[in-house]
Amino acid sequence: MKETTTTMFTTRVTKSVAGTALVAGTVGLATLLSFGTANASSVDDQFVATLQQQGITVSNPQAAIKVGHKVCVALGEGTKPSAISAQLVKDNPGMSEQNSLVFVVDSVQSYCPQYMHHNADGTVTISAA
Repeated sequence: MKETTTTMFTTRVTKSVAGTALVAGTVGLATLLSFGTANASSVDDQFVATLQQQGITVSNPQAAIKVGHKVCVALGEGTKPSAISAQLVKDNPGMSEQNSLVFVVDSVQSYCPQYMHHNADGTVTISAA
C-alpha cells in the first residue's frame, strides 16, 4: 500500500472573505495557462471582482483567471499551497506574501473548492491532492 502525505496550510479567513479588506498589492500576472474561452464566465468575473474587493489590483483579468486555474492544476498535482504562494510572489515582484495567500484562497474558492475545508474553529485549510 502506497502511503501519501497531504501537505496543508491554514489561513484564517472570515465567512465573508470577499468583504475583507487586505493590504493592497499589484498583480501583473504572466499568462501561464492557455485555454480557449471567448468570454469570461460569471465565475471568472466574480473571481476578479473578489480579488479587487480585497485590494489586489488586477492589471490583466484574463491572465489572473488563467493563473487562478493554474493554482488548481498545481494543487491537483500535489504542489503545496505554500509553494504556490511563494511562486506567485517570485513571479510577481509587486505581490506581497499576504496577497499571494489571498490569491490562492480565492482561486480555490472559485475554481476548485474540493481542496478547501472549513474547520470548526473558523480557519480554512487548503490541501493539495
